[in-house]
Amino acid sequence: MLYEESEPWGPSISAWPPELVQECRLAEHIFPGRTDQIPVVRGFIAQALLYHPLRHETELVACELATNAVLHSRSNTPTGCFTVGVYHTPTWTTSIVTDCGAMTIPTVVRRRSLYAEYGWGLHIVDELCHSWGHMIGPQGTTVWALLRTSP
Repeated sequence: MLYEESEPWGPSISAWPPELVQECRLAEHIFPGRTDQIPVVRGFIAQALLYHPLRHETELVACELATNAVLHSRSNTPTGCFTVGVYHTPTWTTSIVTDCGAMTIPTVVRRRSLYAEYGWGLHIVDELCHSWGHMIGPQGTTVWALLRTSP
């Protein structure tokens, strides 16, 4: 389920209910804007969520968002970078990826063929996540995705 900039579960923690803020944890890291950093992102998420029940799903979602940051933004320049963060409690995770300014707005593209090689990333995010969305700001584009252990 896609939410646009007004969604309160996005990265603006000030909009969250106080009980969630008290129990959540954050891990964040800045990566060079290169495709060889995607496996490093996976390792970062795996370490941050070592025993979390949503670890593997969060790794997949964060890597899809990080790949999009590298392929579809200004992060893919010699000095470019992107930031990956993960908020989590025992029952949910929120992956957050901020790039240096996207050239497109994150949308799920409907493919004509099931055999298309590219363009499946946000389909995966959309299917796995409880909700996801994006915010465009002066620092770049932030895409976030919320996973929950139960509906």
